[in-house]
Amino acid sequence: MTHVLSRAQFPQCALHPVLAETALACMAEQNRAYTQREPIGAHKVVVQRLQGMSDVQVEGTEVMALGGLVVVDIVVRVKGGEGRWRRVAVEVDGPHHFMRNAPYQDECGGSTRLRNRLLEDAFDDVVVVGRDFSLKRPAESQEEWLRSKLGVAGVGRG
Repeated sequence: MTHVLSRAQFPQCALHPVLAETALACMAEQNRAYTQREPIGAHKVVVQRLQGMSDVQVEGTEVMALGGLVVVDIVVRVKGGEGRWRRVAVEVDGPHHFMRNAPYQDECGGSTRLRNRLLEDAFDDVVVVGRDFSLKRPAESQEEWLRSKLGVAGVGRG
């Protein structure tokens, strides 16, 4: 996965290939341990809502992507037109993903932006579940919100 940090793409910040390989191996090992957790809180609610949709298949939670560089909260396959399935990364972002100071509090921080850009290259789509997804909403409203973000029509349940 050293191409992520290649000199051709990022000449100003490229790492020596041996250093890049070592850094990615360390990150992958750390992320492997991270993936052993069960979803909790908002992650768990989002997984439950996704599992209730007939045209969405949950592939997994805490899935390593990009050779272990990134851990994706939830990976789903979404059925689209003509029976084509899209692979979508769903990220559940809590407060630490956002800036704290006005007027930027609704903007993602730098590491979250980088993660999203990397995921956009690795998946057909990336859906970020952030502050506008409320755990206080009724389940039907949460599912409707997710359907709109995933581009899935209807209210069919699995």
